[in-house]
Amino acid sequence: SEDAEDNKKKSRFSFKGVQHQLLDSGSTSEKHGFRFESKQDWIKRFEAFCNSHPPRSALFEGYTPAVWSEALGRVMIDLEAIRLKMSTADIAFVGSSALLIISPEDPAASKARMIDFAHPWRKGQQDYETIWTNYIKGLVGFNSFVRGLVTSLGG
Repeated sequence: SEDAEDNKKKSRFSFKGVQHQLLDSGSTSEKHGFRFESKQDWIKRFEAFCNSHPPRSALFEGYTPAVWSEALGRVMIDLEAIRLKMSTADIAFVGSSALLIISPEDPAASKARMIDFAHPWRKGQQDYETIWTNYIKGLVGFNSFVRGLVTSLGG
């Protein structure tokens, strides 16, 4: 019956809600709207490099801060375009992953894409506004994080 299907769907999303709550506890999700999965050592080392205020000649994996700043600047352009597109979309997601292609060899080739969209929510469905708001918060928070790295690099 339709009621049984609705109850099945609600319990599945209730479980997913608990699962995401457990994943988010102790992470940056609640505060910033995004989190890094485990084994993201590169981003932690890179963030430490950016925040250490290295001299302009310092290198991270063989490249200067100016090169990293330019590459991340390109990524920010894509992240902002994604945010703008999603801010008017009739669909939202409980979450997704950001794929960043950061190319210090060719900073102009750097880009960002959203992948692994989880649990689509269409406009008009119950809780759509909450899901949409949280998704946009995550995009804004992640873009702000990348912008902070660029600023720390002097860009």
